[in-house]
This record gives sequence, structure tokens and C-alpha cells, in this order.
Amino acid sequence: DVIRFGSDAEYVNYNPNSDVFTLSKSILRSMGGTSLAQAWSEAQSSGRKYDRVFILSDNECNVSSTYSQYKKYVEKVGDPYVYSIDMASYGTTAIAGPKVKYYYGYGFAMFEDIAKSEFNPMHHIEKIRKVEI
Repeated sequence: DVIRFGSDAEYVNYNPNSDVFTLSKSILRSMGGTSLAQAWSEAQSSGRKYDRVFILSDNECNVSSTYSQYKKYVEKVGDPYVYSIDMASYGTTAIAGPKVKYYYGYGFAMFEDIAKSEFNPMHHIEKIRKVEI
């Protein structure tokens, strides 16, 4: 799912078979400010539970309202891993938690980091150790 946000937020209908250039043109829309809180509110209203959320933004958003909307989503719908990619590298951090990670700019290494953050080998090793033969 894609939620486009600015001063408000909305789900975007798109053709996943489109090439990246056509897709970017279909998603592009001037929406005013950067209200990430509106995106969390839209996701909560939909009731859609996500395992992971990627935020692509300059992250120049209201930290207080964004964090409270994020917490409402977590309490009412689910607790996803959140990967916030600050495309402008301003360094703003609007939400926090054990499953929230920030990246400043875009790079291949972040995908390796994401995979490591969701897989804890010690958790699996402990399960194996508990098996009695």
C-alpha cells in the first residue's frame, strides 16, 4: 500500500506493473506541508495492519502530533517495524521506539541493516535449545 501525505493523507491507487517513471508521475501530487501524523491517522482509520512501514520524506514534520498519531496506530491496530528514510538528511526524528530506525539518505547498506534488525538468530537458537530429544 502507498499512502501519500502532505497537509492531509490518502491511499494511492497505482498499477504495480508500471515502470518506475510512470509510477512516480502517477503518485506525484502537491499536497502542502509534511504532516506525517495524517498518514498514521489514515492508516489507523483503514484498520490495515502492517508488518513494516517505510517512510520516504524530508521528515520536516510536527514531532508532537506525529508521535501521538503513531502511538494511536500502535495501540489500536498493530506495531510494525518502521524504517524512516530522510531524503533530505535533515536529521529530524518524529517517532521513536524499539522497532523504529532512521536512515539519512538512501543506500544499499540500509537493506542489509533492515534484514538484520528483523531477524534475531539468538531467538531461534533459544527455541532449538528448548527442544528435548
